Amino acid sequence: MAIQNNVPMSILLSIKQKYCELIANGKKTIEIRKTCPKIETPFKCYIYETKAINRNSIIVDLDGDMPTTYSRGRGKVIGEFTCDKIEKIKIFENGNIQNWNFHGLEKTCLSYEQIATYIGVNKTGYAWYIKDLKLYKIPNDITYYKQCHKCEYFELCNQAELSCSGEHTIHRPPQSWCYVRTM
Repeated sequence: MAIQNNVPMSILLSIKQKYCELIANGKKTIEIRKTCPKIETPFKCYIYETKAINRNSIIVDLDGDMPTTYSRGRGKVIGEFTCDKIEKIKIFENGNIQNWNFHGLEKTCLSYEQIATYIGVNKTGYAWYIKDLKLYKIPNDITYYKQCHKCEYFELCNQAELSCSGEHTIHRPPQSWCYVRTM
């Protein structure tokens, strides 16, 4: 577990609903990001499922008692995992990927071209490895999580355009990810 200033550190990741489904069913075990945290692996990641543009209602039986209706893209934290490894992914000017383990490509649920387009030409991205996935029976509201306030990483969180109250409660999800206190 990553610890900063005697506080256990974790990451809150915003992930689109379609990728949350792939993570939940075990098909997607590598998450691609343009940046990575400045904490050592392993660390805990909380999965915030973003709200989708398509708001078709779905009925699911979360607790075995009564069906619950929700819109695709719940806008809630639906689970957590341990990120036990991060690998750099360099995209060359010709679109080729340097040092990419092609055995891992299928675990991203993205094509080679999608990864190169997302990261960008002459840029470096990161492959975050997903381990020990735990899905919550009842998703958590984002206000349950506390932003790490005024630590050495605060500016990085602030750049993610988070807002917090005096109690450091997160009110908006991060654009990509942010540091949070381990709950």
